[in-house]
Amino acid sequence: VCAVVGFGDDVHFLAHDGLCFPVHQQTRQAMAGDNMKTYIVVTPFFPTPDSYRGCFVLDAVKALKRNSDYRVEVFVPYQPGKPQPEYEVDGITVHRFPMLQMPSYFFNGFSNGLNGRLFVKALEKAGIKPSDVSVCHAHTSVFGALALALKRKNPKIKTLLQHHDLDPYTIRNGKLASWLPNLYYRASAARKVAEKIDLHVCISKAVERNLRHFPELNPQIHFEPYNSKLRKLKRFRTPAIKASGVLYNGVNTAVFNASGRTGHDGFRIGCIANFQDLKDYSSLLKALKLLRDKGIDFQAELVGSGGELQGCKTFVEDNGMQNMVTFVAEMPHDKLADFYRSLDLFVLPSAFEGLGCVYTEAWSCGTPFIACQGQGIADYIYPEDAHLWLAKPGDYKDLAAKIEYYIQNRQQQRLCHPVDIDVLMKAFIQKLQ
Repeated sequence: VCAVVGFGDDVHFLAHDGLCFPVHQQTRQAMAGDNMKTYIVVTPFFPTPDSYRGCFVLDAVKALKRNSDYRVEVFVPYQPGKPQPEYEVDGITVHRFPMLQMPSYFFNGFSNGLNGRLFVKALEKAGIKPSDVSVCHAHTSVFGALALALKRKNPKIKTLLQHHDLDPYTIRNGKLASWLPNLYYRASAARKVAEKIDLHVCISKAVERNLRHFPELNPQIHFEPYNSKLRKLKRFRTPAIKASGVLYNGVNTAVFNASGRTGHDGFRIGCIANFQDLKDYSSLLKALKLLRDKGIDFQAELVGSGGELQGCKTFVEDNGMQNMVTFVAEMPHDKLADFYRSLDLFVLPSAFEGLGCVYTEAWSCGTPFIACQGQGIADYIYPEDAHLWLAKPGDYKDLAAKIEYYIQNRQQQRLCHPVDIDVLMKAFIQKLQ
């Protein structure tokens, strides 16, 4: 009689006759043979050898492998005519396949049929038979068409579509996003895909609400670039979603934790985000100016790049805040935990945020955060604590008052959901099965 027991990430042990033998992951897969279930992840977000962007999907894939018996395969697209070889990152092999994406999201969804065929062909080239696939997990709306193309080859496949944004139907971006024919086409193409998906995976209740009630305005969301599109779609039929659920973006607590946190002089505020309108750095800088004008001493370090960076630098210079506010263009991923640990408070007043891994990463490193009402991260805040940690969107005076209150009181921040990615992934796999 043999028994396989878990130990570590890649090595299990085979117990037989009172002896214990190490069995590596590849060996276990070979032992499982044709009975091993294949879980396909197809995503535009994944780290490369040159960039660690998309690390939240990588962490989820690694957690899926650690906590399930699935054979997990990752597929990432490249632009047709510019082939890219497969590569490996943190022990995960990444397969590449061609995918035609419409420029500036113009008539997004028009190439769904072609892309589905290219995706299925890429799986066959990688030696994966549709009959061996149990789950196809796509990220963002247009990639759902690829999962459906695979399901047509094997109707038993469970199709999952994960949404990372408060705009789950991807209507906001693009130069001609407000042009009515383009807007209606994109929404219709996304609805057609959404209604066929078996399970929609949302990173927060706010994302799930926008998915299920589209195009109804969400009274908690005051981001005009998105709301203006919804108003144009007021006669659009609400999609008939089969099933949906929430899977919060988890944190790899082996990396992001408070271990090694040390004291320092003064009060340090930090933020990590792209400099774009939805992150609302403008409100943060105005709030910091109010604190400075009241004689409150602090140091703020703002990490990121983007189109609004120069305007923010100009604001700091014009208001003589150079000795209190510094800008860092990029932060190496392996330095993020140390950055969080160096802070007293993390502040990101984003007005359109599906969840935001940076909040829970900071919290895991022992640093509380202040965010905005109506955003995905609000799921994690106890209702009775909302007045401490959630500012009104776009209200820099309210934001300044909450920062000042924390500086003076240093209250402990409680979260009402787990952040550990392994805990979240185990629960997700149970529900999926």
